[in-house]
Amino acid sequence: MSDADQDLKWPLYILMHGADNVAIVANDGGLPAGTVFPSGLTLRDKVPQGHKLALVDIAAGDPVIRYNVAIGFATQYIAAKFQYQPALGPPLLQTKSGGVYQPFSWMIWGWHYATSQDIRIRRPFFEGEMIVLAGSFLCVGVFFAITNRRTRKRRARGRKPPVSACQ
Repeated sequence: MSDADQDLKWPLYILMHGADNVAIVANDGGLPAGTVFPSGLTLRDKVPQGHKLALVDIAAGDPVIRYNVAIGFATQYIAAKFQYQPALGPPLLQTKSGGVYQPFSWMIWGWHYATSQDIRIRRPFFEGEMIVLAGSFLCVGVFFAITNRRTRKRRARGRKPPVSACQ
């Protein structure tokens, strides 16, 4: 077997930026579970070609970074905290390691379980609510910052800002 043939058999991934915590599988047909990369990274599950793989453990709620930009967040925070208990109800999609739940199911779960006397039950709901609250404030802040910037640019060009019906 030539060196070129051997290179094609090695597990390959494409890393877009050194700060990324995910990469793309480049091998034809993907890679099976248990594949070990030269760096020591071992795949827990089969990863199809062109799909992302985590280069480090990414906790639920942490950013997924590609191109040195957060492209999303690890999902299923509360469901993962409760280890996908049957009391959470049926998931939209069942996987080997748990389930994928509707995005706002946590609100229903919170309605039923957040008043529990057990801190192990209340804490994940509180943490999830704080993530949502912080994200909401961040979105509102970004909206106002962008709106303010646009208004200042319009005034600098000598144009009046749009008049609202409320004025």
